[in-house]
Amino acid sequence: MGKNKQNKEVKIEDIIGEHAANVLAAIGLAAIVAILFIIIFVPSKKRREKKPPKPKSKIEKLNDEYHFISRCEDYIKSNLNYPSTYKSGFLDKDIIYPNDKMAKVIIEYRAKNAFNLEIKYKAVCSYNDKPAMIDFSNYKNF
Repeated sequence: MGKNKQNKEVKIEDIIGEHAANVLAAIGLAAIVAILFIIIFVPSKKRREKKPPKPKSKIEKLNDEYHFISRCEDYIKSNLNYPSTYKSGFLDKDIIYPNDKMAKVIIEYRAKNAFNLEIKYKAVCSYNDKPAMIDFSNYKNF
């Protein structure tokens, strides 16, 4: 029969030398580290672009509206001669949004004046885009 051939495993170190194999391994490791660094730390175009603010849910908007109305009513009462005489119905309150940075609360109410007469009033409270920027100056008799 024939000769028994032994399969000899050939290593890269045998072909190019041990030092060169170490250099190639270091270059490969450096390339992997560089790629990982770029993926992790260099922001992609998507991450750099600012996302528009998430629109408020109906619950958040109702909460804001309740807060606006409540603050307006508190201010009205603090400026009345007889705060306990303040009367306003649910349908006497409205909120309008002239633009995306402003809300106006309009409240029609009755209260007694200094002569103890009940008079009908209308208040317009303007809320700007800045928190606590509220203009309560629009009091009118009608």
